[in-house]
Amino acid sequence: WRAGVVVAWLEVKLAMPQYAKACQENIKSGRLLLGMSESEIESALRMTNVLHRRKLQLAIENERTPDLCKFPKSRDLDHIWVSTVWMHQLGLSQHSETMLANIVDGAVLDSLTRKDMDRYLGISRKFHQASLQHGIELLRRVQFDRQVLLERRAMCEDADTDPLVWTNQRFVQ
Repeated sequence: WRAGVVVAWLEVKLAMPQYAKACQENIKSGRLLLGMSESEIESALRMTNVLHRRKLQLAIENERTPDLCKFPKSRDLDHIWVSTVWMHQLGLSQHSETMLANIVDGAVLDSLTRKDMDRYLGISRKFHQASLQHGIELLRRVQFDRQVLLERRAMCEDADTDPLVWTNQRFVQ
């Protein structure tokens, strides 16, 4: 990839336009980006947010070796859906802004630990962490396939079956 393609990929595909200027100045090709370490990425792109770096590193790894991605559909769950739809479905909408600011998408979700939730997202309540972890486990069970999740939820809308896929609102019913 040439520098312009790298910038477009960063801005559009990864939704990280705030790093476009630094990318234009310091990243001259996709090959250069693929070979950079975490500290080099932090320095070259002035990317101080740990989860932003992780998102970029996960995307780079996927570009390097796409066949090694355990959940390819995780890339289809963008940070807007995660922060506005999915967090609300989990009953954790109070953390939506944080998820949005950290550009947490499906790939980043799959990598989160309790320590990350506390340290980088400010989710310190154990119950909230457990809810988030269970939600992530559900996404793993459906291979991060939003359509499969929606279909399973639709099948149990009028029947008390498959509570694993119920939203927080469904439990309240």
